Amino acid sequence: MPIIHAKTALTIGLSTTLAAIALAATACSSDDDVEAPPSTLGGITIASRERAAGQDWYYVSGWFRNGTQDSGCTSHREGNCTISTCAPSAADAGVATLDSAGTLTVSGGLLPAPGITLEPRDDKSYFRQGLSKIWEPGQRIAIKSSGAQIPAFELSVTAPSNLVLEVPAVPHDDAPMVIPRGTPLELRWSAVPDKKSVAFYSPVDIPPGAPSIGASCEFEPSSTTATLPTSVLGLFPKGEAIFEVVTRNEATTLIAGKTVKFHARTYAKGTSGTSVSRNVTLE
Repeated sequence: MPIIHAKTALTIGLSTTLAAIALAATACSSDDDVEAPPSTLGGITIASRERAAGQDWYYVSGWFRNGTQDSGCTSHREGNCTISTCAPSAADAGVATLDSAGTLTVSGGLLPAPGITLEPRDDKSYFRQGLSKIWEPGQRIAIKSSGAQIPAFELSVTAPSNLVLEVPAVPHDDAPMVIPRGTPLELRWSAVPDKKSVAFYSPVDIPPGAPSIGASCEFEPSSTTATLPTSVLGLFPKGEAIFEVVTRNEATTLIAGKTVKFHARTYAKGTSGTSVSRNVTLE
């Protein structure tokens, strides 16, 4: 699927856009050294973020593609990172169409029984958000589909831990944050028993004719430090980008020989208490 963009401020709207970008990037076609069977049929992400002053927010987002059109995207590996590049416009990339999995029900954690439900939207994608805390780390979160064009399935994951990003320093709220592209980016975070993902994405507003770029870098549960090389940072032009750090757990199932993924994500916070899902300036 092509990366999705929307004009939005750095609030709930930004995180919604990030969800769409992250999901779309996993569906991009890949070079031979990245893509390995089975290919991805679709994915559901449920994410938790503490916004400010203890205000918790969550979203659930999902899609299932029918595979009838090319996404217009390619991917390659740079160390721990997957780099996805998508064509400058929907006209160049084509518009990939989606299939419905029927009603999705998310339950477990702190969600009241019997859970929350999502119906497919007009384009057959899924999205729901709310202002509440939905889990404590370690609780089980389950998803069940009623089935439609995509057959019924069930998956569950463990809610990931709360991560504190210690380096680089993340300033309070919307204060400027600058990241050099010409030197490796050193990261240090608190010890938690979950995978970590560090990502950069093209800005929400992309200049006409420019491609959309996403870099998602995965690190093991045991890691407390990481380095993003200049070969990754240098792929992005100078100027605004989106930066996020999350802990994540994942479960998968096979449908017709293709993978459906269920991601649970918790946005990290800096030592200032600010969520690490924000605009930054790359220099």
